[in-house]
This record gives sequence, structure tokens and C-alpha cells, in this order.
Amino acid sequence: MGVQRPAFEVAEVATLSGPPGYDLDRVARSHAGAGLRPHAYDGRRLTTVLPSGTLARVDRALRVELSAPDPAGLQVLRRVLDLDTDLTELWALADPWVRATGAGRQLRAGSVLEALAQALAGTNTSYRGTQAMMEQLVGDGPFPLPGQVPGRPLTAWGYRAPALLGAGRAVDEGLDEGWPDASDEEVLSAVRRLPGFGPFAATSVLPLLGRPRPLVLDRWLAQQVPDPGRYARYGRWGGTVLWLDVTRTWFPAV
Repeated sequence: MGVQRPAFEVAEVATLSGPPGYDLDRVARSHAGAGLRPHAYDGRRLTTVLPSGTLARVDRALRVELSAPDPAGLQVLRRVLDLDTDLTELWALADPWVRATGAGRQLRAGSVLEALAQALAGTNTSYRGTQAMMEQLVGDGPFPLPGQVPGRPLTAWGYRAPALLGAGRAVDEGLDEGWPDASDEEVLSAVRRLPGFGPFAATSVLPLLGRPRPLVLDRWLAQQVPDPGRYARYGRWGGTVLWLDVTRTWFPAV
């Protein structure tokens, strides 16, 4: 899935600790992000480029091969792999199969700007279109910093380019200050105020940041679920439970 990363000389090997039952394959294929630069996934290993430019390759045992020592990059990789999210509340609400399979984690963005870009690029377009946008923006290196975005070729972004540039400026000016302590509603409201982020695009940002997915549907999701309203009983986890039900057949049954 995604662009194939070049082979690299391994300079360091590390093993990350994960929660019991952690499944890299389930996390990598939880949505389309593993096929978007700076990531690539071949069904066995996820390869990515860390913010420093270090290449990292992680297998299902969470053994990580690095092209250079990068302690700070490993912390970013923990976040991307969603190793530390507490799913106790979700598992208490959802059907037993969710806990039994360790479901509920997903590949996350390495930064707030990456989450905004992925959500913007993934709305109202084909998957190939999303890939083309991310290929232009990221190239072969790490995800760019906000100040680097204006220098990238953005022709594939079309009418989205101004919104992407605006998101970069907003992050550079401190958009996400205080977000770790903010409620889901506060974060969603801040994203909705950005030009170009409609209800579904804004909603898509939250799970990329490790938060529950709100119950907002695009046309495709609405076609998959006969009665979306029944997920309202799951509260802030409603959209997450709906997504897990829709994608359940992507993975082996327990």
C-alpha cells in the first residue's frame, strides 16, 4: 500500500512497547493513511520518514529499524502508531468484538498540520487524488513544517491549495495551543473556523489527532449504514463505533 520506500542502511534498532493485543496491521489499515506519504505499508512493515528525515521501518513485533539514531523521532512514531491511547471508555460502550480484537486504534498524523492536510486532501475526491496531493506536498522526505508549505508545488491541490496554505499559517500562528487540554468540541470548533474545512473534513481531523470520531457522515459512509442515528447512543464515540462497524470486514473475524 502506498509508495515503496528505498532500502536504507540500518544504523539503529529499537523495540517499542505497546499495549496488550496491539495489531500493527489493524492500525495501519484502519483508514487510508498508510498509503499516503510519508508512509508506506506492504502488509508486514510500515515505513515512514520521521520529522528529522530519518527513515524508520517498523514490523508487527514493533521492532523499529532506523537510518540514524533518533530518540525524538521514536516518540513521534509512538504517536503515529497510536500506542498510548486509552480505549477503556470505548471498549466499555462498544460490542464485545471491539475489545476482543483490540480495535479502536488507528494510524495517526505526526503533527497537527499533517492531520489537517490529510483531512483536506481526503474529502470529495478519489483515493488516487488524495495520494497525488500528498505526494506533491511531502515528496520523498518528512511531512513539511508550516513555513515550508508555500514553497511546495501544489497544482494537484487545485481549489484546496488556499485552504492548505491557510491551515499552515494558522498552525504557525499557534492554532493548536492548548489543544491537549481542550475538549473535542473546542478542537472541532477551531478547525471548522478554518477556510475550506466543512463538517466532514473537520470531523476527519479529530481521529488523526487520537480523539474519537464525531458522528458526521459523508455520502459514502451514509450509504454503508441503514440507520446512522442508532450510533448516537455511543456519545462522543458514536462516529468511531460506526467506522469500526463499516470496516469490520476488512479484517479477519475472531
